[in-house]
Amino acid sequence: MGSPLRSLNDYFRRLNDLLSAENWELSEEAAKLLSISDSHVHMKFLQLEKAEDERRLYLNNSFDEIACLHLAVIYHLSKEHFENAFNTHVQVVQLFNKEILQKEKDQNWFLPVLYTLCTDLRLLARSADNKPSRLRDPEKSSCYEQSATYIMECYRTCVADVRAEIHASKKMAMLNLTNQLFRIYFRINKLNLLKPLIRAIDNSGPLYQTFSMADKVTYKYYLGRKAMFDSDLSLCIFLKNDDILAEESLSYAFRNCPSHCARNKR
Repeated sequence: MGSPLRSLNDYFRRLNDLLSAENWELSEEAAKLLSISDSHVHMKFLQLEKAEDERRLYLNNSFDEIACLHLAVIYHLSKEHFENAFNTHVQVVQLFNKEILQKEKDQNWFLPVLYTLCTDLRLLARSADNKPSRLRDPEKSSCYEQSATYIMECYRTCVADVRAEIHASKKMAMLNLTNQLFRIYFRINKLNLLKPLIRAIDNSGPLYQTFSMADKVTYKYYLGRKAMFDSDLSLCIFLKNDDILAEESLSYAFRNCPSHCARNKR
């Protein structure tokens, strides 16, 4: 969107223009500028460990600080300091939770940014675990496991939003964040932690219709995998319901997976 970024000034101005609209679609564009998967991460002039020294106060203070921390994340990535990148991004997620999710009432236009931040947290955690620093405490839990804690904090903030109308509720983030946690709990083999998340989705009522098809497909896929896992663990005939749930969930995911995602269907 727009002309190529040519300076730090361009970056802050573009981010400000997108966020100041307080619009879901433009927030999706803003999320790209706060993502580690976007092309801007390779721009040397944005790889700044101390971006706050050169910050441009176009944004509100919270988003300004989030942007500065993001630039520090991509600086650490450029040096392949993955644990530093992860720890800095943890600050981003915590700041977003405290200053945006908890303080911005009766609106949810910024949820696309949350989705990107949580996805990046998982990816950075995986990179940090794959290439740990020599200084890491061997007794400390993995970064991947830690990432679940920070995503769960955001999840709790969102599900506590009971006052807003559905179209403006942060509860719309429930399924996306549940999918993030599904991925983590599968990887660290803590499937028992999924039960309350599944129950919350089962009881979401009309809210379920507001979730994106992409999130529904992902959820059904992991729900089907979990049901297969539960069925394999037990020889009890009464758990045949797990086989039915697995078939129904995986069939739903297969039918609704976009045709261009052939790899996912396989």
